[in-house]
Formats: sequence, structure tokens, C-alpha cells
Amino acid sequence: MKVVNEYLATKEGLTAGEMEEKIEGLVDILQKKGASVVTKEDVELLESAKQEEARARKTWDFKYTSDEKMLEIIAARKAAR
Repeated sequence: MKVVNEYLATKEGLTAGEMEEKIEGLVDILQKKGASVVTKEDVELLESAKQEEARARKTWDFKYTSDEKMLEIIAARKAAR
């Protein structure tokens, strides 16, 4: 890890615009390959849904049983906006 950090310290960073461009490019590639891309905002939507479900079940925590179900919940929350 030390070697990697030393190497990275010698490299110039990217501007915010360059970083955004690279992220968008990566997201495009992943979507073309059929991968589901989950953003920080998506995780926040899922977390709020899990908290609501836990309250409804009168428990301290709730976990969805599959990735597909989590993606469905995220999509439903986005559509409800």
C-alpha cells in the first residue's frame, strides 16, 4: 500500500469536470453491458425504505432478501418522486 500511495502522490489529480466526465463514461459502459448502476442517492433511497419497513414490522432493522428486490425498491422510489 505504501508503494501505491507514493506512486499516486506523484500524479496530478483530475479536475471536477474531468472526474465527472470519466464517471459518466464508466456508467455508460456499465449500462451498455447490462449492469445495474447504484448511486449514493439510490443507496439513500434504499436505506429510507429499509427503515420504514423495519418500523412497520416493529423491529430495529430490516434487510431485503435479494439484489433484485433492492433494485425494484430503488426504482419505485425514484418513480414516486
